[in-house]
Amino acid sequence: MWKLRTMYIESETLLERWLQEHPDEQLHWMTHFKLRHDPRELVSWTVRLWIGEEKYEARAVDASIHGICMAGIPMALLEVGKSYRAEIWIPGGPEVACLVEVRNFTDRRIGMRTGESLPLN
Repeated sequence: MWKLRTMYIESETLLERWLQEHPDEQLHWMTHFKLRHDPRELVSWTVRLWIGEEKYEARAVDASIHGICMAGIPMALLEVGKSYRAEIWIPGGPEVACLVEVRNFTDRRIGMRTGESLPLN
């Protein structure tokens, strides 16, 4: 809720309207106090990812509180549903060491869920 409140002045009204239009999401909101698909921000963060014993550097191009979208990793090395060790370097913020799970692939990007909450503005 805090994130929604910081993004929109009329956040309470928007949230109520959205939950009325998406009744299947009400239980999730009441249980976790978050939306399934958090708003995303454009970022430019360096990510170090370990695939087996090999270390790769990539770039997170957008992020939500619980996920990142990365570019620069050979997709053939990754599997959807598998977790990998990562370090995310956030300029002016902390370095986040966590597990990331591959959720999906697009043309050149990889969607990953993070095991730790990410500090977004």
